[in-house]
Amino acid sequence: KQNEKNFFFADPNFLDIFDFPLQIGDRKTALKKPNAIILTTQMAEKYFGKENPIGKILTIQNKYKMVVTGVFSEIMPASHLKFDFICNFASLENDPDFDKIKKDWVWNPAWTYLVFQRDVSVEEVNRKIEDFGQKHLDSVLRKVVYFDFQAVQDIHLTSNLDYEIDKNADKQYIFINFVNLSTARSSLRAKEVVARKVLGASRQELIFLFIGESLFFSFLAVLLALIFVEMVFPFLEDLSGNPLNPMTINQFMLIISTFGVGLLLGFLAGLYPAFYLSSYQPSNVLKGNLLIGKGSQWFRKALVAVQFVIAIFMLISSTVVKEQLIFLTHKNLGFDKEQKLIVTAPELKSIKNYENFKVKMMQSAEILNVTAMESIFGKTHQTRAYDLNSTEKNNFNYFPSMLVQKDFVQTFELKLLAGRDFIQKKTDSIQKGELIINKEMLCYLNLDDPKKAIGKEIIKPNGKKIIVGVVENFHFSSLHEKISPFILDLANTEREKNNSKYFAISVTANQNRRVREILEKNWRIFFPNQALDYFYLNENLNAMYFQERKLNQISTWFSWASVFIAAMGLFGLSSFMVEQRRKEIGIRKALGANIFELMYFFSKEFLWLAFFSAALAVPLSFFLLNNWLQTFPYHVDWALNDFYFGIGTILVLTLLIIALHTFRTIFQTPIKEINS
Repeated sequence: KQNEKNFFFADPNFLDIFDFPLQIGDRKTALKKPNAIILTTQMAEKYFGKENPIGKILTIQNKYKMVVTGVFSEIMPASHLKFDFICNFASLENDPDFDKIKKDWVWNPAWTYLVFQRDVSVEEVNRKIEDFGQKHLDSVLRKVVYFDFQAVQDIHLTSNLDYEIDKNADKQYIFINFVNLSTARSSLRAKEVVARKVLGASRQELIFLFIGESLFFSFLAVLLALIFVEMVFPFLEDLSGNPLNPMTINQFMLIISTFGVGLLLGFLAGLYPAFYLSSYQPSNVLKGNLLIGKGSQWFRKALVAVQFVIAIFMLISSTVVKEQLIFLTHKNLGFDKEQKLIVTAPELKSIKNYENFKVKMMQSAEILNVTAMESIFGKTHQTRAYDLNSTEKNNFNYFPSMLVQKDFVQTFELKLLAGRDFIQKKTDSIQKGELIINKEMLCYLNLDDPKKAIGKEIIKPNGKKIIVGVVENFHFSSLHEKISPFILDLANTEREKNNSKYFAISVTANQNRRVREILEKNWRIFFPNQALDYFYLNENLNAMYFQERKLNQISTWFSWASVFIAAMGLFGLSSFMVEQRRKEIGIRKALGANIFELMYFFSKEFLWLAFFSAALAVPLSFFLLNNWLQTFPYHVDWALNDFYFGIGTILVLTLLIIALHTFRTIFQTPIKEINS
């Protein structure tokens, strides 16, 4: 008595096409016989505990008896195929409802995988599949069906099609300061370089020294990073929203590549100080002329400026991403999503069960409305063939639609522009069935007045229906997709009503516990052999923006990480500048300069650096983030305050660091600074 969402029927060659490993069972025969079923280890333990499940029976939907023939390995490779059960397709052969599906060339919940010969191109297969379609598809399907292929490895980051098996990631969501600190700090070792040269060290030996030190610290950093990753592994899983199973990765290659990248960065970071410092001439150092080179100053300032640009960009990004996430989760969707309890419908042998269940539920004051439908807002919807122009024969096109039952419009509080809700009175005709269209469909019909659509006949392959109402546009899909023509199709035959996969119950606020008690009580009465599975619609809709929520978390963490790195760079550069100007500072203090004058003396060029970085970061942020926002048909608009936080944070950070250096210099005597 469980509702299982990750249940798939598959052809017997499933295990020939894919290499999902089996823990128990023979992969050559496990899926070959009808009624054969393979479970994941989690499902095997859920239903059979510690017993060997092979040969045990699972009854599906009270009519299919499946024999367990295999168990998948506990550690599965990462895949867009998320399944708990794989059952042989032939198990449905004797089901009369499956006869029509077998004869159809279009069936939405079906995914087809092909293995090409290595020397065959996609273009070649495309040409042949088009000929195949012309031969086998009827005249209606030829106009609306086309064939396309994508490589399996492209699905995870680039696929954004209807009827995806699972939510995919997006490559646009996947996009330190070692060199600067190394350079600034190493420059202060000039006297060490001179001493080594005086004692006979060659330039080559000094180059090896600095690069060796840099490689050593990089090696140490990689070791510490691996330890740190192990410690924060649970946090990383939560941040990414995906299980991170290290066993699914080639650990040898991971370790090699990690150390390789670390050592490469260490080598590159050590090049500048190695070649620059090894070129110091003892005479220049002893004369005090080393640290005043303009070229090296500008190089270090450029590095800090780059870090400022990155930090400002990341802070602006986190602001915009957060605003877009709030927009997505709070936008008016054109229907009421609050206090809507969605119940997974049982397999309906008789419509009488639902009708009696609905009547009984409506007797409670906490229940405002009850309806049924084949899918829910935000989830995958069906497409159906409709002939909108009955003057031409078989002029069918496929449109997004949803089979619904009475009280649907009232339950979700859709706004009627013309006409009426479904079957308001017993005298209403239901012989032809009824349709309600959205405003976008009205535009598709080239009608400027919603009233003109009322009474219009629409032809379906199995009969006619009439438009009885027009509603304001509503978001039947996520806000990643633009509103398109949509048809609410009243289920008027028993077959159509049996397509109702969900009940929607509108409930009063602050009565969640009481509503659950009412639901559970009535469920036991009308559906005693079915599992009760329910959720609130608003929570389900918010879950659609999982990627944006994770992007918001990640951008926030990386924003502050970039600020920290920029702070280190600024601290290193300002420390370097203080070392350069110790004598000048001492002289200014001896001549009576106060703390504010010293603050101004230190801060002016750093503030200019911050403003210059902001001038670069703002257009960069606008360009990149605007491109990201354009991927949403509905998004927030830009405002000046989107930039304030990022720029302001860097300016405040600059002033704080300069203030720190200023206070440090106050407590040193002028004579000490002059003689340093």
